Amino acid sequence: MKLPNYNSSQMWDSLRSQMGATEIIKVDTVEYHGLTKKELEELSTKGIVVESLDDIVNAVDGTFELKGKKVLVYIKEQRTSMWGSNYKYHISQCSTITDQQRRKRYNRRYVQTTRVDGLFEVIQQFGYRENKKFIKMDVCINCLKHMRTTYRNDSLFSSFPNFSINKYFQTYSNKIKALPPNTPQTYKEDNYSTDWSRLSRAIREEKNWVCEGCGNSYVNHKGELHVHHINGLRSDNSKENLAVLCKSCHTIQTGHEHMGKGKPKAKKIFNLSKPIKNEKPIDVEKIKANNFIPSYDCKKIIEHGEGEKIEFKSALKWNQHRKCDDIEIIMSILRTVSAFMNSDGGILLVGVNDSGQSIGIDKSFKNFDKANLYFGNKFNQHFESHLSLYCKWDREAIEGKDIMIITVKPSPQPVHFNPGNNVPSEFWIRQGARKTQLDSKDIIPYISNRFS
Repeated sequence: MKLPNYNSSQMWDSLRSQMGATEIIKVDTVEYHGLTKKELEELSTKGIVVESLDDIVNAVDGTFELKGKKVLVYIKEQRTSMWGSNYKYHISQCSTITDQQRRKRYNRRYVQTTRVDGLFEVIQQFGYRENKKFIKMDVCINCLKHMRTTYRNDSLFSSFPNFSINKYFQTYSNKIKALPPNTPQTYKEDNYSTDWSRLSRAIREEKNWVCEGCGNSYVNHKGELHVHHINGLRSDNSKENLAVLCKSCHTIQTGHEHMGKGKPKAKKIFNLSKPIKNEKPIDVEKIKANNFIPSYDCKKIIEHGEGEKIEFKSALKWNQHRKCDDIEIIMSILRTVSAFMNSDGGILLVGVNDSGQSIGIDKSFKNFDKANLYFGNKFNQHFESHLSLYCKWDREAIEGKDIMIITVKPSPQPVHFNPGNNVPSEFWIRQGARKTQLDSKDIIPYISNRFS
């Protein structure tokens, strides 16, 4: 319908006169910033960037909307484990979203999308591996609970099998309280800073290697002490966002529950200054066995020589023949660690040559701490973090020279070595005094026989 020009219409003047509306008030023109055809096409494919919250309309039902068009909200960077992931997408300002906002984990952790096919562009992280892909996700149960309080008679929100994105988009007109500023295309990956290893160690040293959660000291087991990003953003290294936590305390933090999968839950630490009724005698040897505190006589190990469970390495990084640093040196050591984990465990002495002579940590490192940090970084880069439970390393002084003793326990689960650079993972075992890489056809029978 074409509207008349109200400034010149005689019919409009006559009507206004009959109503007694003699005063004409000029008002500012308000433009409607609706979606163009191009924007609608982008919304159904790659999405549109929301540059400011001025583009966002607030309303009473707490659902998400961009210029009158429905949007879904989800976490793009998804940390997965061997047990999979359990991420959901959100349609409303549910209790999950509210809790994330309260803990300041909202704006950069979530992105918005308007795809109607139910596919979500994610970055799946498994340890230090990342894989970009489109996946299907279920709707958040708390979102459905929130919607049922407003739309009680709509079976669409009764359960996630009944929920349909298309029907939801077609039926409801949404308003939102807040919208994350990112779309899948503008999202910046949340990675550790390049100097994270140095920073992490400096922070733990500042805390004297004491867990801020339970108060236990890890000065002798530094690999068990982590630095936790409180708001979940690994790129945010502000001091107030970092906490030093042991592995048990780290596991119970939001978003890190996967670290404790398959492991005993952390027990409450009691005040031992108070007497305990029916106190049982402490079995020190059992405690040492359960907590894997190795104690070896390195001289006797060297005298015994290399074998099925003992291997000598002259260096971590330095290639004696080529007279330069060589990445393949540490890669060989890590493959041996992998083989020990998939077999019956073992010990590596780094800084001892094939003849059993103690030559000390290689010249690539100014001191042992540098070598210790290097090995730890490489271990975390090529193995899942929980595997540090089965591998410990420490310093031993022999004939006035520092060597590294790496003690490996057999893993209860198969261990795959990740070479990096998009190279497929490798599976190593120990056969006699050497490590062997299994072919794909031999891996399944070996795993079925050893780990079942």
